[in-house]
Amino acid sequence: AAVTAMVNMWNVRELLEQAKFTPALEKKQEGKPKETGIKVRHTFEDGSTATFIVTDSPLKLGADKMGAQWGNVAAVFVQGQAWQFKDWPMKSVVEIFEQIAGYYIRFADEVPNQTVKAWACTKLVFSKQRTKAHEVGVLMASFWVSLHTFLTKNKPHLLQKPPSSAMA
Repeated sequence: AAVTAMVNMWNVRELLEQAKFTPALEKKQEGKPKETGIKVRHTFEDGSTATFIVTDSPLKLGADKMGAQWGNVAAVFVQGQAWQFKDWPMKSVVEIFEQIAGYYIRFADEVPNQTVKAWACTKLVFSKQRTKAHEVGVLMASFWVSLHTFLTKNKPHLLQKPPSSAMA
């Protein structure tokens, strides 16, 4: 994703792991290197866990477009342009969001992307005001609940259940 995208490899780790949002351009200007792939492990409210590999190059998941790796794709942060999905194995945006949870993040003072309005993806609206930074935590908590619901229904194989306590 471009440095102009709301969420990309410069700022996604901090967003997912710490529920903190820093614009990618700030990260780049600070000299933070762009990560090429990261692992994020998350524990959901029911105690189940999942490990996610975050990438901005999903086409590298395998030369075979219908490779098994695509069945493990849990979510995508959308930018609002259909070209983002060029060469994906799914035939349409509708099919993508049936198989992969979609999330669109924008600032409150930005006009919502008209294309995204028609997409079956979750919209998250961030404030640019530093005094409202706590709202990112609330939004990311809803992101994780939404993703857990999607995975439970559509991709339960990606969730590791907590060990059950032995009954005496």
